[in-house]
Amino acid sequence: PQHRCKTLLLAPPASRRASSQLAMRPKARVRLSLGPCCVLLAAFLAVSGSELPPCRDMYTSGSAAMWRNCSVHIGGLAITGPEDFDKMFGQAFGSYLTELYNASHGLEFVALALDFDQNFEYVEGNRIDFIYSNPAAYTCLMVEFGIATVASMINLRQGRGLERFAGVIFSRADSNFTTVQSLRRARVEAVSISGLGAMQLQQAELLSLGLDVMTDVERLTFAYNQVRIMKDVESGYADVGFVRTDLIDSQVAAGATTWETFQVINQKEDASFPFRFSTEFTPEWPLGALPFVPFEVMELVADALMDLDSSSPDPMYRDPAVAGKFQTWVPPMNYFGLLSMLESISYYDSVTKKCLRSADVYGAIACPAGFVKRAESDVFCPDDCKEGYTCVCKPCAKLRDPAVVLYAETLTTDWLGGVDLPQLEARTTLQSQCERMGLCSVVASGQRMRWTVLDQIGRAARLTINAPLLSQVQIRLRFDGELLNMSASEVTLTDGTPTQAYTYESVAGEIGSSIVQILINGEQAEMSPVVVENFAQPQRQIVCSSGQEALEDGSCSDCPPGHHGALEGVPPNVKHVCWLCQPGFHQPLSGQSSCLPCPPGQISSELAATECSACEPGRSTIGMEGTSTCFPCEPGQEAPLNGSARCTLCKRGTFASDEGSLNCEACTEGKTTSEVGATSNDACGCPPGAYLMSSGACQTCPEGVSCDGFEAPPRVQKGYYMKPSAALDVAQLEIYLCVKEDYCPGGAPGTCGERRDAFQIACGACDATSFEFGSSCADCGESSALSAIPAVIIIIIGCGLVLGFTWFLSNNPATKNTRRLTLTAMVTLIMASLQTMTVFRELAVKWFFPLDKILQIGAVFTGDIESAKELKVGCGLPTSPSAKYTVRQCVPLVCLALVLIASFLKRSVKGHSVVITFANVAGTLLNVFFISMILGAVTPMVCYDHPGDSGSSVRSNPSVLCWDSAEHATMVGIGATSFLIIPLPYAVCSVLMTHWLPRMVSRMDQKESLIVIGTRFFFERYRAERYFFGLVVLARSMVMCLIPVIFMTLQTQVILVSAVLLGYMITQQALQPWRSRLTNVFDGVSCGLLLVMLTSGAVDAQTSGTIFLVIFGLVTLVAMFIAIRRVVYISPCYDLFICHDPREACAQARFLKLHLQEKTSGSVFVDMSTAENLEDLLDVVKCQTHTLLMYCTQSTLTNPDCAAVLAMAYKTRRVKVRAVHQRGYFPPMDDQIEDIFSFVDIRGSRMGQSGVTPLDVQEAFKALVNIPITETYVVPRHCNAMEALTFSAAAILDEASPDAEELEPIPSKAGMYVVSTALESQESVAASMVFVELVRKLRPGALDSLCHLPRYASEDFELLGTVVSQARGIFVFLSAGSLRCLQQLAVISEAMHGAKILVDAPPPVMQIRLPDFMPPGEGYYTKVLPVLLPNFGDISKYLKAFMKLRLHFFTAHRGEAHMESEAASIMQFFDKTETLTSQTSLFALSTGFREAIEARLRDFADENNNFYRSSSVVSDFKPRKSTSIRDFFTV
Repeated sequence: PQHRCKTLLLAPPASRRASSQLAMRPKARVRLSLGPCCVLLAAFLAVSGSELPPCRDMYTSGSAAMWRNCSVHIGGLAITGPEDFDKMFGQAFGSYLTELYNASHGLEFVALALDFDQNFEYVEGNRIDFIYSNPAAYTCLMVEFGIATVASMINLRQGRGLERFAGVIFSRADSNFTTVQSLRRARVEAVSISGLGAMQLQQAELLSLGLDVMTDVERLTFAYNQVRIMKDVESGYADVGFVRTDLIDSQVAAGATTWETFQVINQKEDASFPFRFSTEFTPEWPLGALPFVPFEVMELVADALMDLDSSSPDPMYRDPAVAGKFQTWVPPMNYFGLLSMLESISYYDSVTKKCLRSADVYGAIACPAGFVKRAESDVFCPDDCKEGYTCVCKPCAKLRDPAVVLYAETLTTDWLGGVDLPQLEARTTLQSQCERMGLCSVVASGQRMRWTVLDQIGRAARLTINAPLLSQVQIRLRFDGELLNMSASEVTLTDGTPTQAYTYESVAGEIGSSIVQILINGEQAEMSPVVVENFAQPQRQIVCSSGQEALEDGSCSDCPPGHHGALEGVPPNVKHVCWLCQPGFHQPLSGQSSCLPCPPGQISSELAATECSACEPGRSTIGMEGTSTCFPCEPGQEAPLNGSARCTLCKRGTFASDEGSLNCEACTEGKTTSEVGATSNDACGCPPGAYLMSSGACQTCPEGVSCDGFEAPPRVQKGYYMKPSAALDVAQLEIYLCVKEDYCPGGAPGTCGERRDAFQIACGACDATSFEFGSSCADCGESSALSAIPAVIIIIIGCGLVLGFTWFLSNNPATKNTRRLTLTAMVTLIMASLQTMTVFRELAVKWFFPLDKILQIGAVFTGDIESAKELKVGCGLPTSPSAKYTVRQCVPLVCLALVLIASFLKRSVKGHSVVITFANVAGTLLNVFFISMILGAVTPMVCYDHPGDSGSSVRSNPSVLCWDSAEHATMVGIGATSFLIIPLPYAVCSVLMTHWLPRMVSRMDQKESLIVIGTRFFFERYRAERYFFGLVVLARSMVMCLIPVIFMTLQTQVILVSAVLLGYMITQQALQPWRSRLTNVFDGVSCGLLLVMLTSGAVDAQTSGTIFLVIFGLVTLVAMFIAIRRVVYISPCYDLFICHDPREACAQARFLKLHLQEKTSGSVFVDMSTAENLEDLLDVVKCQTHTLLMYCTQSTLTNPDCAAVLAMAYKTRRVKVRAVHQRGYFPPMDDQIEDIFSFVDIRGSRMGQSGVTPLDVQEAFKALVNIPITETYVVPRHCNAMEALTFSAAAILDEASPDAEELEPIPSKAGMYVVSTALESQESVAASMVFVELVRKLRPGALDSLCHLPRYASEDFELLGTVVSQARGIFVFLSAGSLRCLQQLAVISEAMHGAKILVDAPPPVMQIRLPDFMPPGEGYYTKVLPVLLPNFGDISKYLKAFMKLRLHFFTAHRGEAHMESEAASIMQFFDKTETLTSQTSLFALSTGFREAIEARLRDFADENNNFYRSSSVVSDFKPRKSTSIRDFFTV
């Protein structure tokens, strides 16, 4: 057989050689038949030995040299005798190996049969080179001597190769021995005590199940032959037998017995094993090499054995395997698992790492723990034991537990008369069986004792079971005492067993614990040492109970009441006596051991008292117990009751001036004392929190006033104010609450902050030489004449800002793009946030730094220009609060007047409409400062309450009392007037504009378009569908401003304002109303941060409020930076914007873009249909377009989006406009331009909201049709679709238009890709050209050999048919005119005709539909097609078959990425269909599936009719005739 590569797992690792020595050397294979001569030769060598010297003697130990010209000895365990071993393995281990390696290596192999003892002797003495043994013995050899496993045998049983075996426990089928536990009364028969498969495996299995064959079975017989075992069980000589797994099966196969005769005990299941078994598995027998054998020799032997095969056709490799009854040999198996099994049956010692080696049965018996091996004469039972058998009966005897017992007992002792015997007996304790280091006895010192050591086995039993005898027993009574011999005596145990007891008598020694040791045969006994404890002898004496006295007659008597028991004398000579109770103590009972002290408040003044008396009122025992005297109370104290333990101090508001007072007297007129324990009426005064009135009574301090009590006058608290002339001794103090604590530092009445007027209520105004600056007053300086200059400067700067703002906002709307609107919206939101902070300032919240400073800055936006400290604006304003308020409310009117003036100036300079300019600018200002105007109007009504009946003040002017002064009435009137003049009309107009906007946009006549443009300030910042959100902003502002007016408590104000902010934030985030994402995000974040700052201020969380204020500032800066950057840096910029009607020219625009980008490096914008809204398109025109190309088809100018783009391009005055007039385009006439609403559906568009009016559209159309104004290219009407596209591309690039040339004929070339379209459809031709370019972009090199039919003459249908039939692939683009194009019908017919008649695979046909194609109905086949192509009936069949092909779509209006995806999908399907051998699978679709596809196509066309106009295949039909079409169909 061919050599097979095998891996050897050799152990130990030290025996492995270097890798260079592992190479297999070539072997000379001599094919000789192992006939009878070879068998005789092997037998001769085994008997007479080899003539060559042993290799192990020629080469030194550890030599790596290869053995040459020497003999190798293989020893094997011959369990059935040497003759059987030689017959089975003489060939395999001898002649076969010699034949292989004698000629090539000079090696001669000799097989030696060994018994069990020789197994170990030969290996230990290095008398063999290899060993073959059973797995158990081999495992022991491997562990002890480091044998390396060379190979493992695969046994051959009943024609199957087995690498493992197990043991069988069986009995006769009709016996009662069916379970493991029933074996306890059975006669068991095994092969030998060292047999693995027929003894040791069963012994280990039964031991794991709780049965030990050495102790539990009735008889254990060794038959030394497994066939005998089977026959003995069958005959009844043995009850249970142990055999190897395949023994009974082989006898059944030989006809010697049947399985029905036996039953298997503890049978296990394993589907992969063919025989019945009862134990765990073990690997088959191994062959191992001794450590000195070279690796190369091991490798030669392993390789040779693994080549043996019982099924080999070569007798050289078959005969040794058949003789040995094995199948083959394999790499080594794992035998270490047997160690735990051998250790469990005490065959292997894990400490010494050795196994039992004796083949002698008695020497190999190992008894379990608690048992001892009986004498050899008692182990074997020759009765009823067959000749040649070995019978063992109960070889292990169980020992008593424990074998030796120690105990102690007391002997009669003569005690002295004073010893208390009952107590002594009660304390004495003796253990029946003493344990090591346990307490054995507790006895009195001097007690006579006997110590006994009892042998529970006995001398006779020990001799019987071969147990050691007790030859000498000694005792040591003290740790350092001498050893004393114990006397032996014969005794009988309770069960009648005779034995010996060893005793020794002693006397308990000194008091305390000691150690007693027992030595047996000179060694410490198992229970030794033990602990003994000796106690002192208890003495008897007369003792009385506690509370009694001893009488002379020796009896005891109880002590009488008033007395207590006591001991008299020195121990032990003491006497019980009764003593009298001392003063301060008492005892009402008799027989008590002590007297009780009188409790606090009670006394006893005599001896032998039996009770205590209570102290009278005014006296106490000062908290002491056991006293005999009551003491009078001191001044300032009282004792109103009998039996007072202590006198209590007089409470606050009371006093006691006499000694021994029963009760304290109360202070009059609501007065109190400063301390407890007052001793006179002079200590009474007003309590803290009250002040002394002129009447002498005390009055409680009101809010805002601190009263120290007694004679101290009341003081004003910080943050409160009292007039300088206020009376301090009246019942009602006039107190006012200051808006800020800095205004009123507190102290004496009339005390105000620095530079504040002390005569103004609540210090609410600065003095005449100062002005308000935040919470303080700043100095105006010495010169009052120049004090108005800062105010004048502020007014001039404000006017300039208003004029500039008006000029900026009234610019051309065409310059306003989304980015600028985003920046404007960001500024508006920041201003709104600052004004919202001003609303926070009006709440009843005490703001902390730095929020108070931020709110102060925000106050400027409400017209509070006094806060500019350095400019001293407040010094130039009137001092009266109403006058200041009037000036503040006039600021919006002045600004509106300036806006009106600026609007007139703008009109005179640029001709702008005054009304539109004024409306937009004024509306923008009112929108931005709406919160400020509302807050300014309601400022007089935002009041806060003073304590008591002092009324309320205006929060912004605390010196003005609400509803109680003419000053306040004037301010309220001015506020109401200003509210009615500006905020209210603006809010009403905003509501009306929002309500009318949808109707005006839908109608969009000239007047309404002007109104929309004039009000664009209110809507242009929002998305078109969220035009109403301006009302939400106004509502939020108005509600927040009214909350401080209606509600005056802090909690209500904070909750309502927070609810408004939270509701607005949720609404804004849900609607996303702003036109840019940045604005939406900033609005939500800023609103949230304002809400957090309000909450922080309300709960006085200064740290968190400051953090969120910093975050608000950072967010504002980042958002403004992004908005400004987007305005400054606009990208991308397009060199050309191709404006087209997506319903007619999407593919044409794509083609032009691809063509232009191929010729130039400029960027082109064509994605009109993918823009989100019209505003995005107009933004591209305004800011990102250099040149606008109007690609004019039939309906371009009727498209409202195209009209708006054109109008915006002209309005910007910087975008260059060019036009291309395609075939079918007719410019609008003058009457159509004048009646623009009938020409363009403006009313249904959104151009009005985008700043484009009908007038703008009219002006743009006039400029477009005026060729001298607009650069225009007109495509000649005689051009076909291909020429029109080529002309358009050349005109845009300013190239010379190509001359009309006669089209070339179709190239006659096989293997081309044919692209067919409707010849007269520019959209279809352009779509096919875009498809080709995209495919070449996605797949470079694809479609190189291309026949694009629109480029060639198409009248020669015979040539066309040839090209189609020889094409590699056909791409048919179906559009609205395809079913009227004869060329496309011819291509379809030829392609489908070829699919029916050609033997070879026809070219794949791809049906690609454009969105404007409608599938033909049945009327087309019956009415139109016969008129178009008469006398050609097959065309209908081919066309219907073509319509069933796999559908592909190619849409140009969804963007370049979608077109690339569709092109890739088409080519991927083309690659699959190109490999098909039949075209039938392309169109053999079920009717239901085809109808579903056609229905979906119709739905698709209906969904997209906003982009495409579907062309009927019947409308405008004109039949054509061709002379060559008949020839085409003939082919």
